[in-house]
Amino acid sequence: MKAVLLLSFCLLLQSTIAASNEEAPRECTLYLAPSTIPNAGYGVFAGVDFGEGEYIGDPDLVIPVIDMYKNLPYRSQRQFASWLAYIWPAEPDAFYHASRASFPTIPSSMYKVDTGLNGATCLKFRNSDRERIHAFAPGIASLVNSSPDFVNIQSVKHGNQVSFVARDDMEAGTELFLHYGEIWHDRFTELQMSETEYDSLEDYNTNILPYMKLPTEEKKRRNFFNKPRKSLDVDDEEELEKNHAVDIASDGQMEMVKGFKSIVNKVLHHDKMRSTDVTDKQQEEYDEEDEEEYEEEEYGEEKVPMRNVHWLEQHGMCIDNFSIGASQLHSRVPYGKGAIANVPIPKGNVIATAPLLAIKRDDLIIYGADETQQALRNVLNLDQVVGHEELLNYCFGHAKSEVLFLPYSPVVNYINGGKEPNAKIQWPQDAPWLEAWLKMHPLDVLEQSGRIRMDYVALKDILPGEEIVIDFGQAWNEAHENHVKGHGGLNEFRHEIGVPDDFYPDAWKNEPVVYEIAMKPLQPGELELMTWKHNGEQVCKNCYRVGLPSGFSQHFRDFSDARGITKLYEKLLNNPILDSNEWTVFETNNEQWFAQQYEKKAWNFNMHYIAAWDEVARMSFIREGLGRAGFDVVLESLGTAFGLDNMTCFHVSFMGISEADDSFTHADVYANDEKGFNIIWPMITVEGSSPELDIISDNTNIVISVNYEYDVAYVMGDWGYHKTSPNHYDEKGQMRVVVGAYCSQIDKTNAKMLKHIYDGEDPAPFMDQFENPEIHWSTRGHSLPK
Repeated sequence: MKAVLLLSFCLLLQSTIAASNEEAPRECTLYLAPSTIPNAGYGVFAGVDFGEGEYIGDPDLVIPVIDMYKNLPYRSQRQFASWLAYIWPAEPDAFYHASRASFPTIPSSMYKVDTGLNGATCLKFRNSDRERIHAFAPGIASLVNSSPDFVNIQSVKHGNQVSFVARDDMEAGTELFLHYGEIWHDRFTELQMSETEYDSLEDYNTNILPYMKLPTEEKKRRNFFNKPRKSLDVDDEEELEKNHAVDIASDGQMEMVKGFKSIVNKVLHHDKMRSTDVTDKQQEEYDEEDEEEYEEEEYGEEKVPMRNVHWLEQHGMCIDNFSIGASQLHSRVPYGKGAIANVPIPKGNVIATAPLLAIKRDDLIIYGADETQQALRNVLNLDQVVGHEELLNYCFGHAKSEVLFLPYSPVVNYINGGKEPNAKIQWPQDAPWLEAWLKMHPLDVLEQSGRIRMDYVALKDILPGEEIVIDFGQAWNEAHENHVKGHGGLNEFRHEIGVPDDFYPDAWKNEPVVYEIAMKPLQPGELELMTWKHNGEQVCKNCYRVGLPSGFSQHFRDFSDARGITKLYEKLLNNPILDSNEWTVFETNNEQWFAQQYEKKAWNFNMHYIAAWDEVARMSFIREGLGRAGFDVVLESLGTAFGLDNMTCFHVSFMGISEADDSFTHADVYANDEKGFNIIWPMITVEGSSPELDIISDNTNIVISVNYEYDVAYVMGDWGYHKTSPNHYDEKGQMRVVVGAYCSQIDKTNAKMLKHIYDGEDPAPFMDQFENPEIHWSTRGHSLPK
């Protein structure tokens, strides 16, 4: 995380603090400078010698984070908010409620979700009930790097602060290190891996298959042929119930989701969670427990990396130019403390530079939660606001923007607000990225935590011992005055710090922070890459929309009705006929089809899948379904756009559903050298439905949910990860049915892979089609049979 956390400091070192010429320069105790660890950005260095057990710098403020449901599905489109990567969790993955589980496993080169400290285990904070809490410590704890081999500082917690002391004697110039823990280091290493493409079956087997259960459905399919079975009429529900039992379930199922274990089992009151509720004696006992765990780690014997102090003076920045001291201002917690200058600071000079966390305003709202709910959609009650995070008091914001900024650097969060400010905030004047950054859409700004910064600048000469004060803004002053008049407790006050009106550019004001795909009406065969509405960038590399001929969706509804498939879906989805992962064969119109219920895994999910079982049904699907509906225009469009010689539709199926709490992230086509596609279009939808299809973005962090459109198909190419959106259709009998077609150029470069993909379907009755595939479109004039 540190490689990202301090990237924006590349120009920070140009800012200098003027010292008095009349006095000897004060010796700087801590510097921020390029780390000695590769890919770690900047690090913190000792400017003087420290003895074993000696305190290093000022204590960090500890701010509890109450609500652990920031990334819960149905609240956010992000799998992980960038600012949460800087919160010390009570337990690993406390804030990450999405699973990386997928089929196939998402390659590391594509998985770009950096959860940062969410995997850290070295700093642990507690409340008075001895429960560990989540917390933000915006000083040394947020700046120091991690190394399992060179740990040389340890934490000492007292009240609502955390200090750091030297574990051993430390020379000036030594870089300071914690050890975030093995989970964090494993993830950091993985994120640093070079990108790997899986274009062949051999690469796929080497890199991914060891993590998956390999399919054996072909054997099961052949065994099924040897079993006696009846022909089923789609109108004969009784017969269907008697003959469905071909159980191919996996070895056991996951338990139902029982909700997330919360650190807080009581009402989420601030006064029960603050570290100040822990007595010094209690905290000492808890620290001993934590240190026992901490000291179990084995560290290397190598010498801790260092830099020459003279080099630090030239290339680093002193970060102890002011300290925590007594204050007469009552602006916020901690009461009676402020930031006091250690050195003379001339008017116009930069007092401090602080990197920023970018936070969505809604993220700091604490909603009512019922962790006993089995369905994740029911955990949060967005109509019940319990309160706001204390972090709000330390954030800067504009009333017309959904974006808040939280600074972190030693002592800056102790800077108070007053009526006679001697300092102000401003954007760094020397930053080459500033102009482009101020033009960003708020959604993109929210991804910039740790990459952006702001300066505190002196409005007049500030003498040593003088408190640094800024203007918190009229809105804050009025809110605070009303709170005091209402006799509210200081711990209960919540309000962001105001910024000058021109501090936020117009681009950040009055803009919704909701991801949307840019969609326009499409002509038949018109292929469009999915792009974000707010910035025009691609959603994912091989995710498209394509226009279908007018009446295409209705054509498949008529095709389904004529075979009784629509009526069969009404029975399958409203009655427990097939169990999870069970399937059966039925006959209609002299065609044999099979129906299967997908495996439910760990959630309520009743999707059923219907596809051709015999050659008559398969050709009916190809000829009367795709051919007569005009699917040629889609094959022509894809073949031309991707420079293919020909295309074959080797698998077509119906998929129907009426209930889904969650579903499994998957890619239907992968490692195929961009020659294969899954093309999905609706046959039956529910008017006014919430989104129906989740599409995973390029960096896997943003999940965009979309609705199906009649006569438009979604096209998912190589590594196009997606899943069924959570949805329930309340009225009895409502359901959604879509049709999916796997179409590809099949040649010697990908035939084995496509056969492997198709064999993963269950059952897979036409395995021989990859040896001598039918051609349904080609540059030589082939087309679908009509």
